[in-house]
Amino acid sequence: MSLRGSRSSLSSRHTGSENQSKFIQDRVAGAERHLGELCQEIGAYARKTAHLRDKGDEIAATLFAYAESEHYNQTLREASVQFAEGLAAVQDYRQAEIDRLEAKVLQPFAQFGGTVKHIKAETELMRASVDALRSGKALEEQLDQFERKKIALLKESPDTVW
Repeated sequence: MSLRGSRSSLSSRHTGSENQSKFIQDRVAGAERHLGELCQEIGAYARKTAHLRDKGDEIAATLFAYAESEHYNQTLREASVQFAEGLAAVQDYRQAEIDRLEAKVLQPFAQFGGTVKHIKAETELMRASVDALRSGKALEEQLDQFERKKIALLKESPDTVW
């Protein structure tokens, strides 16, 4: 009777471990999927901001070139230079935004990706361990059945030599 109680306890522990492993794998997969999407979107935002910065730099360069070519209207020349400098400053701020996004957002997400891979490996190991225990239990039950049949046969025919 105590053997059955321990088997029942063992079975419930396996089921609990399986449920825990499944829960962890689902959570890790969800985090990996959503954080991956977020990382892609932030990367796309950074690339678009970089493209906008490049276009702003081109406009500033065009304004500087126009100011250099203006020889008759000093006010227009000065206004063009000031506007180009202001636009170049805005592009510098855009570059700072891109650098901060990469350093403060994308890099930590990339590091978290390594953590997720480690957790996935651990849960796979946990699942493999549970599967091995389940296989061992099934093998043990088959061996018990065999032994019971053997004992029953021995009781039925005690004269048979094995």
